[in-house]
Amino acid sequence: MGRDVSFLAGGLPFGDQPLPRAKSYTIRVTLLDFNPGPDAASFDEEDRLTFALRRKAEANRLFKEARFRLSRRRYRDITELFHHLDRPKVKACGVTGAGWNKISPEVLPCK
Repeated sequence: MGRDVSFLAGGLPFGDQPLPRAKSYTIRVTLLDFNPGPDAASFDEEDRLTFALRRKAEANRLFKEARFRLSRRRYRDITELFHHLDRPKVKACGVTGAGWNKISPEVLPCK
């Protein structure tokens, strides 16, 4: 871990002196630690659902803040948690076999 003396003098980069006025500054940041977060794929189903509901609330908040790309990513991550679940198979009236999934969405399932 590197320690630059200019960053340690008095807690300010230039000791007790204020920063000089300039049009732009270059800030150097050193990442000291990284926590990748929980591995939701290894959770059991109940914990996975709780985690997904929290992430959904976060995605909703991001969407309301007009942060659409980040909210879309959160929603996509939620759906990927449950990719292993089978979608329910629906038979439409008069359509059987391999062609049942090629019907239009307006066709209602048989009762």
